Amino acid sequence: MIQTSSAAGSSSQQTTDLAIQRRDAEHEARSEQRDNTRYKCQGHVEFVTEDSEVRTFAQLTDISFGGCYVQMTATSAPGAAVHLAIEVSGIRFRVQGVVKTSDPCLGMGILFTEISDLDQEYLQKLLLRLSGHVQEEPVAALPANLATEEVIEALARLFATQSFVTREEFLYTVKQFTK
Repeated sequence: MIQTSSAAGSSSQQTTDLAIQRRDAEHEARSEQRDNTRYKCQGHVEFVTEDSEVRTFAQLTDISFGGCYVQMTATSAPGAAVHLAIEVSGIRFRVQGVVKTSDPCLGMGILFTEISDLDQEYLQKLLLRLSGHVQEEPVAALPANLATEEVIEALARLFATQSFVTREEFLYTVKQFTK
């Protein structure tokens, strides 16, 4: 009985491993058709499909100027429009996209369809960093003479209207209340 249970667990792991290998092989075959270089990375994605208001969180495994791959178990069907908030190495930006490939229980390939000029700059900055052409920026120090209560209220108002803010938006808000 223990052998059966162990064999079932081993069989399940082998099935998962084969599915991941198949996905990786298909992923590589698709990458040969891409116009943009993809970079491996570890990041987070918050996304909402256009037909739902439910926010879903997933892991980002690679990204390019034209799209990304999101690792998750509950995938959307190809063609689904999505709104993404992406964060990698302290760089955050928003894009709209469409699901191009869906690997059930593994993840989705997403093509970027719309991005603001500012968010495009953040994406370019991230890709330069991932490619090794730009070093990470040092952490910005906050001013020592802050009006603390006012800063907290201003940040609360900011986060009430946005799910996340960029480093620049945060520092701009904080620096307005330097004594």
